[in-house]
Amino acid sequence: MNKLTRLAIKYGTDKCPPYESYTTYYHKLFKDVDVRSLLEIGIGHPGTMQHIPNYKIGASLRMWRDYFPKAMIWGADIRPDTMIVGDRIGSIVCDQSKKKSLLRMIKAIGKQDVIIDDGSHKTKDQIKSARVLLPYTKLYIIEDVKEPDKILKEFPDAIVKSFLKTNDFDDRLVIIWSPQS
Repeated sequence: MNKLTRLAIKYGTDKCPPYESYTTYYHKLFKDVDVRSLLEIGIGHPGTMQHIPNYKIGASLRMWRDYFPKAMIWGADIRPDTMIVGDRIGSIVCDQSKKKSLLRMIKAIGKQDVIIDDGSHKTKDQIKSARVLLPYTKLYIIEDVKEPDKILKEFPDAIVKSFLKTNDFDDRLVIIWSPQS
């Protein structure tokens, strides 16, 4: 078992089996990358993470913090009650369906090496967020993609990574490398 999957299990995220299969792929993608800043859209709340027993707000932010020991980890969420602050972890309220909110957020936290969208899971929000935030990152990843064809229409150079379905959720990622990277 790789380090990222162990951390995902330790903190109780849904990014590893039996929920999703992302951590094995992420470990291969990131194992030799020097990430200094990472933003994850969608912090999670026990009410929205009922499939995870005893879910604690910010589980994946803690996982990323421990995986990238030199990185500042940011979480963004529409819910003010999900905001957390800790050692190299910060959070900010943001509505990913609104361009002004996304721009206000990125102005506050600055450019990021990696942005991961695990927010609303709505295709229109995923596309809007990627359009707005792609200039501010090297790598943009969208999790839980239901309509990859619509996202590929907007970002034809993107890569779709499909995994075995391990539950009721779509188990696909879209990876978009920024032209600036």
